[in-house]
Amino acid sequence: MAATSVDEAFCVLEGARTQSIVAVQRSFRTKFGKDPPVRKTSSSTKKFQRDGCLCIAKHPGRSGPSEERVKHVGKAFNIAP
Repeated sequence: MAATSVDEAFCVLEGARTQSIVAVQRSFRTKFGKDPPVRKTSSSTKKFQRDGCLCIAKHPGRSGPSEERVKHVGKAFNIAP
């Protein structure tokens, strides 16, 4: 199963907080009850460090995330209104 944006964001934020891949893996398993997306996490972390976000470059004709998706991700990190 592919990593979701919530999975990636959790791993990047937890990695920044703990500075330990082992701690990230443990926290991820505890929170989500599944193995973390290790390979994807590594590339996501590099992208975040390079670009400052996990956003995928916008393509012409491609719409942004739905309002529902934005709320879902915000809720997952307790930042939704």
